[in-house]
Amino acid sequence: MMAAKAPGFPVRGGHDRHFNSCQLIVEGPKEVVRAVLLHGRFRVYARRFAGDKPFQRPPPCRGLEVSDRCDDLYALAALARRGGPLAARRAAAHGGRPVEALARLGLVAEHELDDLRAELETTRVELLDPAGLPGLGDLADPPAVLFAWGSPPKEAWTGVAVVGTRAATPAGMSRAEGMAQGLALAGAVVVSGLALGIDGSAHRGALAATGRTIGILGGGHGRFFPPANRALAREIVAAGGCVLSEYPPLQAAFPHQFLERNRLVAALARGVVVVESGRRGGAINTAGWAMEMGREAFAVPWDVDRPKGAGCLRLLREGARAVGGADDICQDLGLAVPPSAQRARRRLEAIAGVEGGLAQRIVEALTGGECLHDQLAERCGAPIGLLRGALSILEIHGVVEDRGGGRVALAP
Repeated sequence: MMAAKAPGFPVRGGHDRHFNSCQLIVEGPKEVVRAVLLHGRFRVYARRFAGDKPFQRPPPCRGLEVSDRCDDLYALAALARRGGPLAARRAAAHGGRPVEALARLGLVAEHELDDLRAELETTRVELLDPAGLPGLGDLADPPAVLFAWGSPPKEAWTGVAVVGTRAATPAGMSRAEGMAQGLALAGAVVVSGLALGIDGSAHRGALAATGRTIGILGGGHGRFFPPANRALAREIVAAGGCVLSEYPPLQAAFPHQFLERNRLVAALARGVVVVESGRRGGAINTAGWAMEMGREAFAVPWDVDRPKGAGCLRLLREGARAVGGADDICQDLGLAVPPSAQRARRRLEAIAGVEGGLAQRIVEALTGGECLHDQLAERCGAPIGLLRGALSILEIHGVVEDRGGGRVALAP
């Protein structure tokens, strides 16, 4: 019996002697395409379809039942595994079914999808349809498929990106953590790049406020970079957040990929906050993506002679909004500010300028809950003696309260 050829489907195995000797019975083009996707060359499809191994459809993708769309995502993931995300994006933009494009291009070798499935299982990663995430459609080149560890929020959500330099100062990391705490308490999902420095502090701040946060990688989950933040990624997933990547699980992280990653960080957020950055860097690139897409861009103003603040000052000159804390961002984005932070903010207006801005840093650091004096001093980047003096003034004005045992919190 001669092999059935699907209408409009180019059979690439015609010169294969194994294919020529096969006797196939297929029900239509969809089965041929899926078989090629699953098993590579036609000889493998013929052998397995004939009975050596039953035909197996790919497992469901995150948020999707087994469907044609799920098949397409697996095809795009296989393309990304072979040719990188750009190959997958080109196939998605070309029109038609990605599985058909994949088979037509002949890019899938034997057991390609089996290998992909094994990689996904080993790294505990699932395929995610980018169409299910808000904001990605605003990109000129949206991702064709995403690899997800954990679960993105199912209900409507507002993302705010908190980003900055890897070589952050203690004061910068404290500011990022305090901002992320306040944003999480206001119901925002904190988005960042899971890098060292400001990014890591932003994720930790959201977790400290029992909020949700999304990390975007510049490489595959199985080649996690930076390795030092792998434990942080586990915490994010355990707390109900997720870690996303446009790159297959075993793709190493190269410098240019972090710039591509930045566009996803900006797209998933209604606003991007640059906490601390040199004049050039990934955070400035992320803010640029945000401005290009019409998102809000925020920057923390630092002293003009502060090298790590040069990028923030540059953004302010280019139209970014100056922010001192999470409540400023919440007000601009229409998010609900926690009542305790609102009251503290009003009280601080009466003592503006006390301790050279330390009072505001204390309030930001305490937005996520009570804190030990030593921890608070570290977060605020202030000597313990200076901190205690500021706390005394704030307590007199009803901004904070002493809870004993060296603990302090915002006053109710």
